[in-house]
Amino acid sequence: MDIEIKVAQGRIDPIFEGNYRYISQMERIVKTQHRHDYFEIFLITKGKVVHEVNSVIQLLTKGALVFIRPHDIHCYTPLTNETVEFVNLEVRTHTIMELFAYLGSGYPSDSLLRAPSPPVTVLSDGLIKSLNQRLAALNAIKALDKEKARTALRVILVEMFSNHFHSGYTENCAYVPQWLEELNTEMVKLENLTQGMDAMRAVSGKSTEHLCRTYQKYFGVTPTRFITELRLDYAAGLLRSTDMTALDIALEIGINNLSHFYKIFKTKFHLAPTQYRRAMTIRKNR
Repeated sequence: MDIEIKVAQGRIDPIFEGNYRYISQMERIVKTQHRHDYFEIFLITKGKVVHEVNSVIQLLTKGALVFIRPHDIHCYTPLTNETVEFVNLEVRTHTIMELFAYLGSGYPSDSLLRAPSPPVTVLSDGLIKSLNQRLAALNAIKALDKEKARTALRVILVEMFSNHFHSGYTENCAYVPQWLEELNTEMVKLENLTQGMDAMRAVSGKSTEHLCRTYQKYFGVTPTRFITELRLDYAAGLLRSTDMTALDIALEIGINNLSHFYKIFKTKFHLAPTQYRRAMTIRKNR
């Protein structure tokens, strides 16, 4: 059987060093065996799909985050009557190899690259939403400044590999307790998001110390950081879909200091809220 080889040239922007797509149409899922001369990371955001890779059949469900290496030969087979949506991030080879060099010899890059099957981990609903929105924001940044978009991409990749693709998660996906999944779902609600840690303690019935230990164990972040990420993602959604002022949005998500809101928003999205709104408007009108 002929194996199609997808190449980075003409597909991945050489300045940005990546290519982000959100795939929601079944006909766009690649059903023929292929490999790439670049790395690919994909995240299932809805439904299930059969993934055949290196002659192994996997059933991937919502939350599966998969790291495809250039030598991996794979294809997808959608299940009958199953709606599948996923995020696809293509990254130039030298970008990933520079990342591994930066992480140093203490990081298990060799095991990730040489494992028989691509490394897989599973993200919670909150992390699915957060990662998807951060990746989508790359295209907005790219519309204004490709070099800033490249930096934002590299920041996401460092966090992704340090938090999810390491010895604690790879291939043996960490089991997330049901109460923690339910808590993450509840914290997306605006009334809880606004209250922050107070709501997290009230909804879970857990102490601050227990929450800190648990979030570090399963997600590699503090509960405060998790809440901040959710708030910023919610704010980004309001900037895209409403004409609310930055001050009103900050207050809406429970941040009373406008300058602090600007600072943390720019740290995450590499654009001030007003710049982000303008970039997303440009993208929408193209």
